[in-house]
Amino acid sequence: MLGPAPTLTQAIAAAQTEPLHTAVLDINLGGSLAWPVMDLLLARSVAVTLVSGYDAASVPARYAHLPRWAKPVGMRELARQFAAPAAEFG
Repeated sequence: MLGPAPTLTQAIAAAQTEPLHTAVLDINLGGSLAWPVMDLLLARSVAVTLVSGYDAASVPARYAHLPRWAKPVGMRELARQFAAPAAEFG
């Protein structure tokens, strides 16, 4: 487990260098939108789950296929997400 990475700079550094298989990513990282981080993670074939207080309309179409949890989200819901077979991830 890695994180948290509460800023865009920290999240980009982790997305570029850490050996990741899955990621839970808030859309808002310290006031910056996390789209560059998502692009890096998806380019590395990392399974991304979004967690956000933003509504679905705030998510660009290129990320619409990703699982998204509305805040607040419980740890049980997230645990179930990651217990799912890898083929279920976008």
